[in-house]
Amino acid sequence: MEVYGNIQQNEVSFEESQWVKSTPACRNFIKRCLTQDKNQRMTSGDALKTNWLSEDLYMKERRLSEEVIDALKNYKASSILKREALSVLVKLLSEDKIIELKEIFKEIDINCTGTISVDELKQSLKEAGIKMKTSQVRKIVQNLDYEENGEINYSEFLAATISLKDTEEADSILWVLFKHFDIDNSDSITRENISDALLKSGKRISKSDLDMIFKKHDKLKAGEISFEDFKDMLSHLSANPEH
Repeated sequence: MEVYGNIQQNEVSFEESQWVKSTPACRNFIKRCLTQDKNQRMTSGDALKTNWLSEDLYMKERRLSEEVIDALKNYKASSILKREALSVLVKLLSEDKIIELKEIFKEIDINCTGTISVDELKQSLKEAGIKMKTSQVRKIVQNLDYEENGEINYSEFLAATISLKDTEEADSILWVLFKHFDIDNSDSITRENISDALLKSGKRISKSDLDMIFKKHDKLKAGEISFEDFKDMLSHLSANPEH
C-alpha cells in the first residue's frame, strides 16, 4: 500500500541503503522517468540520449576493459615471493596510479562488502557483455584469493590488475620493491631475507616453499636472487599481462 501511495503522490525516496552509491545524475534520471505528466516524462529515446545513461554504459565498457579481464583471467602468482612482492607494490603506489582500478573494484563489489564474490564478478562481466561460465569465474576467484576466504579483497584485486607499463619510473619502483626484501642491503635477496621480510608481515615460510622460490627465480643458481632475477619475475608489470 505504501508503494502504491507513493506512486499516486509522485513521491520518490532515495534514503534507503541500496541508493547509497547512486549519483545525483542517476537519481535525477529516475525521477524524470517517473514523472506523472506524460507530456513532461522522458520518452525511451530521450532516456537513451541522456548523459548519465550514455556515460554509465561507456564507463562500464571502458573500466571492464579487455586488458583488465585478461589480467584477472591470466593471473597466477606462481610463488610466495611474487605474491608478496605484488602485495607490497600495491602499498607503494600512489593513489593516482590506482584510482581507475579502485573504481573498477567498487563497481564490481555490488553489495559494498569490500570483497568480490563469484556471483558479483560473474554479474559484472555479464553487464559488460562478457559471457563466462560459473566454473571459469570461480577459477579466477580461486587464483586471486590469497587469503583463501572464497572472495577477492581489494589488495588481491590490485595485485592481479596493477601495471607499470605506462609508468616512466617503473625501474625505480621495482628497485624500491626489491630493497624491501634485500634487508641486509647486499643488493641480492637470500633465503634469510625472504624469511625475515615475511616474518615482519606476520607470515612464515617453509623450507620447501623457499626451495621452490629459488628453483624458479634464481636463474644463475647462485643461492640468491639478483635485481635482474627480481625484475624478470615481475616482467608482466611492464608488458601485456601474461602472469
